[in-house]
Amino acid sequence: MPRTANSGRRRAKWLTGATPPGASPTYGPMTLTRPSPSTLISPGDDVNAVVTAGAAGTTYWFAAGQHWEAFSSPKTGDSFLGELGATLSGTKQLVGPTFDGTNYFYTGQTQDLGDIGTPFCLVSYPLCGQPEDLWIDGVFQKRVGSVGALSAGKWYFDKATDVIYIRDNPTGKTVETSTKARCFNGSATGVTVKNLKIEKYATNAQEAMNPSGLSDWTFRNNDIGYCHGMNLRTGSNCVIVDNYIHHASQLGVGGGGTNVVIEHNEIAYNNRQFELGWEGGGSKFVATVGIILRKNYAHHNLGPGLWLDINNHGYLVEDNTCDDNYSAGEGVTVTGAASPGIMVEISGGGVIRNNACRRNCLDFTEYLWGAGILIASSGASAAVTVPTVGSITGIEIYGNVVGGNAGEENAHGISLIDSGRTDSLPTPWGENYHRIENVNVHNNTIRVGITGGVYGLSGAAADGTGPEVFTSRNNRFEANTYFTKTDTNHLAWDGSQRTFASWQTYGNDTPVGSCTVF
Repeated sequence: MPRTANSGRRRAKWLTGATPPGASPTYGPMTLTRPSPSTLISPGDDVNAVVTAGAAGTTYWFAAGQHWEAFSSPKTGDSFLGELGATLSGTKQLVGPTFDGTNYFYTGQTQDLGDIGTPFCLVSYPLCGQPEDLWIDGVFQKRVGSVGALSAGKWYFDKATDVIYIRDNPTGKTVETSTKARCFNGSATGVTVKNLKIEKYATNAQEAMNPSGLSDWTFRNNDIGYCHGMNLRTGSNCVIVDNYIHHASQLGVGGGGTNVVIEHNEIAYNNRQFELGWEGGGSKFVATVGIILRKNYAHHNLGPGLWLDINNHGYLVEDNTCDDNYSAGEGVTVTGAASPGIMVEISGGGVIRNNACRRNCLDFTEYLWGAGILIASSGASAAVTVPTVGSITGIEIYGNVVGGNAGEENAHGISLIDSGRTDSLPTPWGENYHRIENVNVHNNTIRVGITGGVYGLSGAAADGTGPEVFTSRNNRFEANTYFTKTDTNHLAWDGSQRTFASWQTYGNDTPVGSCTVF
């Protein structure tokens, strides 16, 4: 598809002056009292040695300060807690550079974490397949492929000779490079991670600083950021609450599992290096059952804010705020990239309710893709059980505010796109069930405008499929409120842009008076 150090609790920087619905604008670490009993880990200690020596179910207390190259293999039931200001870093400091008259270089750099060789890099970041990154005084440096390509703000890693080169004078500055692929490893379950700053791990694409697929992990009140691939990954019964998840070079949070809870997190500024047509953005969840995405603030991600992609069933997406998802900030913007606030793709049934989506996909108006809420080839499955809702068939979308006030419009409103997709994981319903079916869009407030001369649209489109999406699959819009004009073509159905009168002839938002148009 064409997708192309905290002080107290961290206070989110609300760019719009608005607070997500039902949420307090605070995320990340807070002041904690050290529990008793607990095992102290101070900066400079060998974290893995301490954890290896401990019994299963031990509580570890990280003292404030920088824990360089922090890595451990937890045991089942372990807890990792931090004093305010405790940072677990996947980096080491580079010291003792040599100056050759043009560049500064550091020898003895034997950390080679591989090269996945992915072709899915942004044009401006062609080396995204190499997971090591570098920062100077906390400022991310762009990696280049040769000494000759160096300039201010760039670095080069000659793995053949184990030498790192930079152009900027490092005198009096902290130069650090990522050397650890993960913060946590192993197969433990029931692990709790709380009140820590965890950052700068050299994770490969689609990998995270914690193991994938493990169950019953809890992440609460953490600041997790600047990993190369994915910051954080879920497994069954994982709980991810009150975290600040940010500045990953690919994805903020993702994964799969049953009964996953992602609640009241700030998910922001993710995807710096990867093409959206492959994978990147605030989040991406695959093959989940009963996942809850609630009260999250997903903003300024280069890619979808909240994204359910491939065989998600029984999901509940409620009370989230998804704003400005088309740029990852820090000058990283891609033109022609679909970055919906909320996106469900080749998945089954669920509920999307009471969310706010504003200013998403502002540079992408093509073919309904650039929507505040986008449903792509989803909904056609057997009945599923949705947490707190019960059994439903298809997708119910209601109570959402898409566009908000004037000036907060997305490129498009609420869009349904049927593409005849079959590229999926096996499911109980087979691989051919991915289509728009049983999608009920009702009681939403939708504001669209005109972006770059293109009308903002709500409605449905058939992308290479037949007319069934409009005629026989029980897809409908009912009792919505539209902020637009009745004499303009801001609605899409049966292959054309429609006036409201034409839209109603297909049975949408009828009878007259069942919805409001401004």
